[in-house]
Amino acid sequence: MTIGHASRTKAVALTLLMAMGSLWCTGCASTQKRAEQKRLALMQSIAGADYRTLAQQALQAWIKQDREQAIELYERCLLVREDSAVCLNDLVLILYVTGQTQQAQQRVAEALEKHPKRVNSQVAAATLALLQDKLQEAEKYGRAAIHIDSNNAIAMVIMARVFYQQGRVEAARWVLENATQIAPDDGVAQLWMGHVLRRQDRNREALDAYQKAMQLRPDLWEAYESYGVLMLDRGEANKAIAAFEHVVGLRPEYANGYLHLAAALTSKNEHARAEEMENRALQLNPKLAAVYFNRGVRYRNGKFENMPDLKRWQASKEAFELFLTTAKDAQPPVTKQQQEQAKKYVAELNEQIKTEQQAQEAARQAEEEERRAAEQEAKQQDEQQENPDKDEQQPDQEGEQPNQNNAPQDEQAPQQQESQQPDAQQPQAEQESQQPDAQQPQGGEQTAD
Repeated sequence: MTIGHASRTKAVALTLLMAMGSLWCTGCASTQKRAEQKRLALMQSIAGADYRTLAQQALQAWIKQDREQAIELYERCLLVREDSAVCLNDLVLILYVTGQTQQAQQRVAEALEKHPKRVNSQVAAATLALLQDKLQEAEKYGRAAIHIDSNNAIAMVIMARVFYQQGRVEAARWVLENATQIAPDDGVAQLWMGHVLRRQDRNREALDAYQKAMQLRPDLWEAYESYGVLMLDRGEANKAIAAFEHVVGLRPEYANGYLHLAAALTSKNEHARAEEMENRALQLNPKLAAVYFNRGVRYRNGKFENMPDLKRWQASKEAFELFLTTAKDAQPPVTKQQQEQAKKYVAELNEQIKTEQQAQEAARQAEEEERRAAEQEAKQQDEQQENPDKDEQQPDQEGEQPNQNNAPQDEQAPQQQESQQPDAQQPQAEQESQQPDAQQPQGGEQTAD
């Protein structure tokens, strides 16, 4: 290639780059213009807006399952009040639970980089760490938030959740008592107060806390779930069913919600609906082994119309065996105690099934013998009806003997001598006349058998 040719080639390349750059700039200008228009529209929409109002509107959108609208409103809230702990924290939470994990992490990273000493940055970082089960990191950011603002209720609830998961239940309750005093209208604080009280077996107080949480935050499905479990334990099945129906309404993809609902329906012997809810739970989570355990208990202890005990016990045994088969890969995992209990139930059911099968076989044999005896008796009665004169003909044969007295004297003498013989032959007629009586009890004896 000559130098002149190379120069011409370079010139052409520069011309193409300039043309492409011009096109790209045109595209950039168009994109920038649209972004600017969107920003101006957004600024106009929030002009004079109160961040608290926007936060409340965002929460209502979240409750109505309008997640995109909730995210947009929280973004507006942060434009009005950049340091709002509520808006940033809830925005990170919604992004994470809706599967937008990277966006949630990015928002937290940006907040910590730009404003590391703001309480909302620390609170958002603590929330994200808690969602990721990083308890030590969550505690670090939570403590930092409280150090910046000792009255921040969101940070207190985060610390209480960390303590709860660490088993420091009393410390969690102490923190939540402070949080509920500072923010009595915080539904999440009431929810976790209920969890803590329940862990301490203070169930009456826990129910009150859950009810407060449901009133303050109708979207908190966890409050309805926990309330329903306690109601079911108290034997109030109708309230439990209503609570669990609310759970599956808020979270239709939550398999455990249908499992709880099936248990509540079982307590009212509504087995058809319970079976339907169990199947729905398995559709959502095929590894939910607890369904089989609950089904085994339902068939073992429940009352079923038009279902014999043997069939019920066999269904129960089959369910427990399925539970043991799926326990290894169960999600969530099942405890060893549950597995041992299932094995115990299977052993008991095997004995019950064996005993019942033996009893049914014995009853069948007895019924068969009774049927045969009845047939034999009926057969004998039919034979007697076919020969009704059999008993009367034998005395007539006896009566023919005296007619021999008309024979000559010399023929009668030997007969008289014979009549004076010992009674060895005399009972012959009597024996013959008694034969029908000897035959008659045969049917009776067979009937007795």
